[in-house]
Amino acid sequence: MNETESKDKTIQALQRQIEDMAIRVRHLENDNILTQEENESVFLKYVEMLNEWRKKNSELEILKKHLEQRVQERTVQLENSNLALSEEIRKYQIAEASRRESEERYRTLFENNHTVILLTNPQTGLIVDANPAACQYYHCSREMMRRMKVTDIDTLTEVQEFFERNRESEFTSNHFYSQHRLADGQVRDVEVYVGPIHIDEQLHLCSVIHDITDRKRIDEEITRVHKLESVGILAGGIAHDFNNLLAVIMGTITLVKMISKKDDQIFNELSRAEAACIQARELTSRLITFSEGGGPLKRIHMLDRLLRESASIALSGSNIQSSFEFPENLWPALIDEGQMQQVVLHLVRNAREAMPEGGIVTIRAENIRIMKGENPALKEGAYVEWSVEDHGKGIPEEDRSRIFDPYFTTKSFGNIKGKGLGLAICHSIIKKHEGLITYSTEIGRGTRFTVYIPASIEEKVLSLKDVDQKPGGAQGRILVMDDEETVRQVMGQILNHLGYEVVTAENGEEAVAMYRDAKTTARPYDLVILDLTVRGGMGGKQAIQKMLEFDPDVRAIIATGYSNDPIVQSFRDFGFKEAITKPFTLMTLKSAVSDVLSRG
Repeated sequence: MNETESKDKTIQALQRQIEDMAIRVRHLENDNILTQEENESVFLKYVEMLNEWRKKNSELEILKKHLEQRVQERTVQLENSNLALSEEIRKYQIAEASRRESEERYRTLFENNHTVILLTNPQTGLIVDANPAACQYYHCSREMMRRMKVTDIDTLTEVQEFFERNRESEFTSNHFYSQHRLADGQVRDVEVYVGPIHIDEQLHLCSVIHDITDRKRIDEEITRVHKLESVGILAGGIAHDFNNLLAVIMGTITLVKMISKKDDQIFNELSRAEAACIQARELTSRLITFSEGGGPLKRIHMLDRLLRESASIALSGSNIQSSFEFPENLWPALIDEGQMQQVVLHLVRNAREAMPEGGIVTIRAENIRIMKGENPALKEGAYVEWSVEDHGKGIPEEDRSRIFDPYFTTKSFGNIKGKGLGLAICHSIIKKHEGLITYSTEIGRGTRFTVYIPASIEEKVLSLKDVDQKPGGAQGRILVMDDEETVRQVMGQILNHLGYEVVTAENGEEAVAMYRDAKTTARPYDLVILDLTVRGGMGGKQAIQKMLEFDPDVRAIIATGYSNDPIVQSFRDFGFKEAITKPFTLMTLKSAVSDVLSRG
């Protein structure tokens, strides 16, 4: 019972006593029993009780007012509390809806993402969950994945150390590369992004995994190509000096052979030395052709002679015999002699290595015509088809799809064995000649490589007989410019032997001055042969531009040891009539000079 109720009852009791007193007074008055003193006492008692009643009633009114105020205050407090509670409920409902929406988005992202995603326990490394993409990637069911640890699929010890290192600390986002083992035993290179995530108030690690095996392989191939390009640049840097030396050696051999009899022993020895020079030239041209992509410098050649000479070089000193099957009227072809010789040398060497116990390499050639649509890889037209066949073990089935790939080889990496570039180079060369190289093989019976080269049946080919016949009297006046004195001397002597009058110059400035002076006299030059690069002076590119300024009809040949130089590939765009690369053979030099002079 509260204070107000208590006082209220007290007042009610006083009221009842006053009422009783008043009744008694009336009764007494009616009975005339009370004395004056008794009346006064009763009256005073009545007044006292009346005052007490008024006092209690006043207090009651005050209490009522206070009660109403407290009720109002309490009501306001309750209303405020109710509003606050409603706001809290509203915020909770919003947060709960947001949580459900976020969880739904996460679940949708997790389940439907094509990227491999794993959830792991950061303390134990156990896989808590794996999305369908992960199950498909690792070739495991979801139940199997949930029974595995990260270390069951990650092959690197660093991952175990990662969990142990972070077991007692806060996990932070991390990024690293690793290798993961699939259920079928494959080991794949992966890139992993891992970070903490809270699900149902529990800490997990979320790992997003990307397979980079193919990307890594491509990056490695690009790195290899860049290394090869660097080797090509280095080869190009030494090619000029090296090929100048070879030009002098081959030129000297040519001069001695021209004055020797073919049945002399010295002639045969010189031929072997010449073959060695050709092999040396091949060493630089192989790298340049593949890494720098040097285009072929094509001229008309008879393939039967090239096939015989190249096969003889490749089989020299071996226990392998050669067999040739050529028609008498084999068509000529427009080829880069040096590059095509590379192809023949490599194919014959492969045949030689396929028969370590000895045997016969058969080289065939024939004229064919490809009709439209007959072979999708070849244009319609005339071709020379030639092949190199061995009787070795054949190419294994698992190697056949890769034999033209760069760096693929079945050979050991010794001082003599190749590095897997040979057939890739052959494929590159033949493709640049607008031809095709194919193969057929049978285990235990051997392999045959077949090459198709476009024929040039309308062109006339300079024969060895034409070269060997020394013309009577000079055929023209030729200016030779080269910064190497020995090259100038050898080239001059060869041209002299062929019947030309030769004058030499050391650099472009001297050659331009001599050509201008001769132009104003009665004895102009019929032809100039200009070296492309001159140390510390004007080279052939600048010299021809100077000559063209005062003689638009100048007939010039560019000569260089840089077979991959753009000027060699597009010599006509720079004003030259022909291009030759050092070291050149007697046939090459004779053909180039005769062709330019015959055009007038």
